[in-house]
Amino acid sequence: MDESAARGEDRRRLLTRLDASMNFRRHAFGPLSLLAVAALCLAALQAGAAVGDDDLHKMLQRIVVETKVVMRMGIDGTVADFKSDGDPDTLELVILDKPMPGMNTVSEDGEAIFEFEASDNQRTELFTVAFQRRAALRLAQAGKAASGASR
Repeated sequence: MDESAARGEDRRRLLTRLDASMNFRRHAFGPLSLLAVAALCLAALQAGAAVGDDDLHKMLQRIVVETKVVMRMGIDGTVADFKSDGDPDTLELVILDKPMPGMNTVSEDGEAIFEFEASDNQRTELFTVAFQRRAALRLAQAGKAASGASR
């Protein structure tokens, strides 16, 4: 199978997996459909490919397929005080019920997105940033583990 066919197959599997694993209702996003969320994730893959870093692209691809998006409505306290669920296989999409500092941002580790009335373009950017941060962090952790094992 050539490289473009392999990428096409990866994208088909990604869309199938996203359709089966999304843990939130479509109407929560208003006009943003599940297909649009899949497009957001594919945008993260494209961004990784543009960098030319095969390791980053492979990690992005793996993370997008394995990650479950979990939606939470509102939070107690502020974005800065938010504690994620600690599960590296989930991306928490926190829909804020009121404007606050830190809205429409991604946590430093890419484990949570804080959204308040974001446009489709903002959502695309938020998901892309989240997946890129998650991939970079996992690559860094894998590098530390590999260097520690070689000692």
